[in-house]
Order: sequence, then C-alpha cells, then structure tokens
Amino acid sequence: MLNKKALGLAALALFAFSSSVSAEYKEISCSSDPLFEQYSCNQCFDWGAQKAWANIGFLNDIWKNDNDNKQILYKDEQVMPVMNSINKTVWEQIPSSENFWEYTKELEKYYNSDEDGYILPAKTSVSWLQSKEGYAYNLKSTNAKKGDPVWLLVYTIKVHNIEWQDNIKVEPMVHKECVLFKSASSVKTEAPVVKQKPKKLPKTWPEDILLLILAMILAFGVLKFSRKNS
Repeated sequence: MLNKKALGLAALALFAFSSSVSAEYKEISCSSDPLFEQYSCNQCFDWGAQKAWANIGFLNDIWKNDNDNKQILYKDEQVMPVMNSINKTVWEQIPSSENFWEYTKELEKYYNSDEDGYILPAKTSVSWLQSKEGYAYNLKSTNAKKGDPVWLLVYTIKVHNIEWQDNIKVEPMVHKECVLFKSASSVKTEAPVVKQKPKKLPKTWPEDILLLILAMILAFGVLKFSRKNS
C-alpha cells in the first residue's frame, strides 16, 4: 500500500525548483479511469494537477501485510517504479535516472539471513522503497489539456506468502499501485528559451592607440630604408 504522504522537492544546491508540493495521495476507484485497467493496477491514487516544470520527489511505497501469515520479499525479484508518459508528456529524472530509487533503512530491520529475504509479520506494514533525497521527476512539457492525465506512476511489489510450517509459496503475489497525475495547464507549455547577452568587445585604451601609431611609424621607416638600399 502506498504511503499517502509525499512531499514535493524544495530548492536544492544544484537545481532551482519552480514549485514544491505538499500533498497526499488520494485513493480512488480503479474504475474511475481506463488507464488503470490498461496498466493492470490493483490499487489506484490521484495526485492532482501538475504544472509544467513541476518537480515531484520524496516518493515512497509501503509494503502492507494484511494476511494472517508472514510474507517474504526478495530484492532480486523487484521491479523499480515506472513513470509512464500520457498525452505526449515529456519528463525527465533529475539529476539522473541512475540510482533514483533505494531501499529504506526500515526494510533492513526485517532482513532474514537464513532465507536471504525480508520477512514481514502478519498485520504489519513497512516503508520499503523510496526515491533518493535530492532526486525528482521533472515535468518539461505536455500536450494534455487541463485536467487530462500526463503521468501514471506504477509501483510494483512482489511478495511470497509464508504458510504453515514456514513453507514459502513459490509463486509470488504481484501488487501494482498506480498514481495518476493530471495537467494544470490548458495549453502546451515548454521550457523557456534562455537568450545569451552578446559579448562586449574589449575597450581600447590610450596606450593601445599609442602603440599602434608607433608600430605604423616603425613600419614606414623600414619601408623607406628598404627603398634607399634598392
């Protein structure tokens, strides 16, 4: 289950953010939009409207075990969240997509060395995955009309139920949580064009003019001397 509280990024040392977001995921019915069915979503959320150049960060996901038995998670089975572009939306991960997501310290408390996995007791939840501090999704441009979808962020988690006598089920349970982002603008918005000021030519000082005159006199003298000797 998603951690519903997700704060937007503030200004960073290397990036000036145009906006910050303080909001909660609003859980909605997966039948409310065809996109949820298209991406096989099991649990659906609405983030709300986003403006061009908005930055979305401090994202995380909750693993919630509602069963009466323990569950186990293996890192090598997990797929990192995917941001899907809708309506020709252009976005990028800043500062880069490399190492954008990381496992939380809270998850490490549940590591079981015998099983080489993370065992979560019944009726327990833990924040297991998060975007790194200082990393964000940046909305560069979109063709979406106001209120239309621009992004669909899909979190996928795979866990195994641990049954009687600690028997681990072979087939994992796959759960997809989807967060829908919509456009706050009714027109296509793109990055502003930054115009560079023309470079100023260096100033000519009086000593530079004097040197130029001396050079001309010297050149004239050499020319006259050459003519006399010819």
